[in-house]
Amino acid sequence: MPAGLVSADPATGTPFPRRIRAGVVNFNRPTTGAAGDMPFGGLGASGNHRPSAYYAADYCAYPVASFEANAVANIEGEIKGLRS
Repeated sequence: MPAGLVSADPATGTPFPRRIRAGVVNFNRPTTGAAGDMPFGGLGASGNHRPSAYYAADYCAYPVASFEANAVANIEGEIKGLRS
């Protein structure tokens, strides 16, 4: 899950990520509107450890083979149990 720290002192933000357990840490920014190329939910137990948006196709897709014919083949009698 994300964590955020709002502070006028930049030195406060340096130790902050080391003192908490969060996958995404924002300093002086809202915790909403995460970038699509960052792991969703961060790298903690609630995240998916993978980038999202444009990169999601890399882990959501899988190869598929297909065959196509120009006309419907007459297969009656070739497959037992098939009735028209």
